[in-house]
Amino acid sequence: PGGVLHPPATFYIGPNWGYLVYPGQPKTCRKCGQEGHLVVNCTEQLWRRCGQVGHAAVSCHHTLVCNLCGEQGHLYRACPKKTKSFASIVAGGGKDQVRTQA
Repeated sequence: PGGVLHPPATFYIGPNWGYLVYPGQPKTCRKCGQEGHLVVNCTEQLWRRCGQVGHAAVSCHHTLVCNLCGEQGHLYRACPKKTKSFASIVAGGGKDQVRTQA
């Protein structure tokens, strides 16, 4: 309504959550992503392993969804598209090569 499309208030970068805040931003829940209420008033249950709302972790029967590549069947920590960090390579004895940008 009104022709204005707002960017999401929360986002993932790998395993990390990010928050976007700007003047004139509509009240948006950082739990379910819906506009009109805040987390303190949210009644949804969001299970981050599948990205779906409406159920708890113990009752989740959905396929896992990676928040890095968006593919099903694995999580970020096991994503084949994830590159190793410099710190993990050094900790492992430096046997792997580090990808760098020139």
